[in-house]
Amino acid sequence: MAKLSTSMCQVLTKTAIENLGQRKIFTVVDVLQEDPKKLASISKLDFKDILTLRQALVSNYTPFPRQGLDAYNELMSNCSYIPTGIQKLDELLGGGFLTGNVFEICGLSGSGKTQLCLTVAANVALQMKKVVHLIDTKLDVSGKRIHSIIEGRESDEEVIGNTMEKILVTRVNNFYELYSFLYHLKNQLVREPGSVRLIVIESLPAVFLQYMGNYKMDSLGLLNNLASLVKYIAHEHYVSILIINLASIWVEEESAPLNDDSQMEPPVPHVDVKALLGKYWAHVPNTRLYIEQNGVPNGRKVTVMKSTHLALGSSCIVSITSDGVR
Repeated sequence: MAKLSTSMCQVLTKTAIENLGQRKIFTVVDVLQEDPKKLASISKLDFKDILTLRQALVSNYTPFPRQGLDAYNELMSNCSYIPTGIQKLDELLGGGFLTGNVFEICGLSGSGKTQLCLTVAANVALQMKKVVHLIDTKLDVSGKRIHSIIEGRESDEEVIGNTMEKILVTRVNNFYELYSFLYHLKNQLVREPGSVRLIVIESLPAVFLQYMGNYKMDSLGLLNNLASLVKYIAHEHYVSILIINLASIWVEEESAPLNDDSQMEPPVPHVDVKALLGKYWAHVPNTRLYIEQNGVPNGRKVTVMKSTHLALGSSCIVSITSDGVR
């Protein structure tokens, strides 16, 4: 909160500010929280001047009140579900990706994360006619693959061409290019509200793993900046942000139990799946989905690992085909 200064009100003199400072009253909040009679005694100002000062501070430094119903109606008019175009996944998500939220898809290498995000991007651009920003950090997003996914859902060449134009691919080589583009996109959304409904980052570890290890403190600072920015974009502009992350499998051996003959049995390994980027990032996404092979050719299982509004452990089965995820 702003510190007290003589420019805030004509009755607030330099001497009064010094007197207030001696009692550790330095900011606007400090003044508004203190009893007016006590302020008059400390500052040596008239009680009438203290009331004038408080009124001026309230007028200039407090937010405008809003009716709860107006805030609710604004929220309901801007929030919506963005269908992924994959029926089972939409059912799992309760209708699709909820705007204003950050989603993460994690999985082992080759589990189908990229195919899933390309399919979602193609479906959103085709069905909702909205611009989708696809940020490519690995420099391997294929335009031909996106075209084949759209072609499997639409036969009109003009519609296919218009849909391809709505999927804007931006290639970034490092974190600073990623952050710079997202910051530019934030300013664009201020000028063009509602123009973008989905932002896909594929994939985050590609630009962050180089900062891990010996550069742990640097990585935490960068993750903090990115987390704040994506949360702000999602919340303020009612955009869904989909982030692709890697997962790792940790095998821990539990202590070996004793059997009936008081002999040690072999230890039972405990397998745990964790998303990369550490404990700090683990709490950033509102919803984390884990994709894995399910033993069926081209089949994949998608499970809710973390969510603020979905049942943990719920899952669905999808399949990867020549025209995307079905």
